[in-house]
Amino acid sequence: MTIPSSHFWATLSPSALMSPEGSVGIIMNKPGRIEEDREDRRLGVHVEERRRGEDHVSSLIFERITREDKGNYTCLATINGDNVKRSFKLIVIKPISFYGTPPEQNATEHQNVLVKCEVTGDPSPVVVWQFKGKTLQAVQFVDKKRCRMSWLSGERKGGSAVNRENGERYKVMPRGLYISNITHEDMGVYQCRAFQTTSQTSKILVKSINLNVLHKPRWRGVGRQQKNKTGNLAKELAYGYLSGMVNLSCEAEGRPAPTFVWRRNNTVLVTGAMHYPYADNNITIINEPHRTVLQFLVTGPGVLGDYECSATNSLGKIKKTIELELGVKPKRPTLIAVEQVGVHSAQFNIEHNHRLYHHPYDDVSAIVGYRIQFTSSKTNNGSFDWTSPDYQDVYTNDGSGGSPYTIVDLKERTDYAGRAAARNLAGLSDFTEEVTFRTRDPTISIGSLKGAHPLLCVILLCLVSLH
Repeated sequence: MTIPSSHFWATLSPSALMSPEGSVGIIMNKPGRIEEDREDRRLGVHVEERRRGEDHVSSLIFERITREDKGNYTCLATINGDNVKRSFKLIVIKPISFYGTPPEQNATEHQNVLVKCEVTGDPSPVVVWQFKGKTLQAVQFVDKKRCRMSWLSGERKGGSAVNRENGERYKVMPRGLYISNITHEDMGVYQCRAFQTTSQTSKILVKSINLNVLHKPRWRGVGRQQKNKTGNLAKELAYGYLSGMVNLSCEAEGRPAPTFVWRRNNTVLVTGAMHYPYADNNITIINEPHRTVLQFLVTGPGVLGDYECSATNSLGKIKKTIELELGVKPKRPTLIAVEQVGVHSAQFNIEHNHRLYHHPYDDVSAIVGYRIQFTSSKTNNGSFDWTSPDYQDVYTNDGSGGSPYTIVDLKERTDYAGRAAARNLAGLSDFTEEVTFRTRDPTISIGSLKGAHPLLCVILLCLVSLH
């Protein structure tokens, strides 16, 4: 018989006293006289008597179930002069409980960490760890003072479980999962899964733990780089053209998030300050999570040269040099035409008289992509308003094979105007003249035109493209 320990009252039967073996014995006679032999009186346990017709009914009442109440119980009775008994085993369940298990835990890269997950329960729960949807494999062993850890393969070493696949890095400990020499790849959600099983019940409880790995900053991607005499990467190259706006950027990830600083000639650059040789040309610094952009106008040769970007957090600092060189402003595209219009998208055919860039950086003036601006806003006189248009960037080396280029996330049944500028390593060209189009009605599909007169199809498609 199984009784949850959270129940305040519990009544056990058959109809005679049930007591722990060797501690309480009650003989129940046919006329109803009860003889009791009690070696010790247990608190919170008593006997209740009542009659049911000609029968005597005796019940053992547990006023509050505790773990000490578990064990084998025997009911003794004298019926018509015969001694009879019934026995059962009382299992007192202590439900699964997690303690000392914060849902957010931190670890520092290249150090050892214990992902904490302490589980209690009676019977002792079986604990299984999962990470990224996979069960961590290890041996099974029993810690008598704590819960039982169940693992499927591996080898036992030093009283803990060692995963063969990961060598000595992962060990199962009574208080959690031990990971040595942790890296950023160990960051993520771990599941501490506790299973509790008896002959009559089964219970599972899962605790999710988000492990954050703290690490010094590291660069996210790199631009074009040149090498020094030893062959090591020395600088990142960037380009700008006279009277054009240049955007120098660097991206770094880190935990805690890094702070960025721009320097030129050992001088810290700040937004709005007028540094020589920028004269009256103010610098703008745009800081985003994990990214910083230094923006200024290329007024002359004096602004060319080296710029240093550094990223710092409590665990370290990295820095790199970006060398700004003079490039050539690209010519604007020779053609932009609406190729096809969808409910929320539009395709453009864009052509340029300069050859396109693919890979590697063999020509700094080669076209690397286009910026497509689009707007649905109109001025008071009915023309399209280009004051603050939306834009999407498309690239010639993104695997799409080039033109046509697609923009997405447009509003349905809406009139738009679009235009394009060419991009090379130095920046953007001037924009083309605008072309207009209207996104489709979602209730009308191209498939619904099948079977219609060919001339009607041509007219409808033309209307879609021209609006």
